[in-house]
Amino acid sequence: MLDAVWTPFVYAWPLSHLLLAYKGGGRPQLLRPLGSLLAQHLPAVATDGVDRVIPVPLHERRWVHRGFNQAEDLARVLGRRRGLRVDTRSVTRVIATPSQQGLSRRARRANLRGAFEATMDLSGQHVLLLDDVMTTGTTLNELADVVRRAGAARVTAVALARA
Repeated sequence: MLDAVWTPFVYAWPLSHLLLAYKGGGRPQLLRPLGSLLAQHLPAVATDGVDRVIPVPLHERRWVHRGFNQAEDLARVLGRRRGLRVDTRSVTRVIATPSQQGLSRRARRANLRGAFEATMDLSGQHVLLLDDVMTTGTTLNELADVVRRAGAARVTAVALARA
């Protein structure tokens, strides 16, 4: 379970169009403006006391297919702007799950069960999870459970937009 969630925007036009163009349309030049939007509109309290930012990891197969992880890219922009440590090694995606798009909350939960695995001890830390879009919160909550089992004391989340 998450202690807090921040989503500065609603997933609607024009942001939805820009995110889709970046994520699926091969438009890497959109990263900087999207990351800047997140950094500028995220309240300072969202990153206060954070020990590390963990972007939602992609399975290796999806990484190879897409060539990048949009959550990781956004996390790196936010990390540079806010002086935060971005950690891509403490949690991995061990199951190549199908897309969550169009699935019910229950189906999303079943789809993600066991998909993530912690690889490091996070005892006592404040971990900020980061994703591009939050729909039902299933992905971030599943990841939060894994991070808590690894010892995190506080787990918060940020997504650029909320669907």
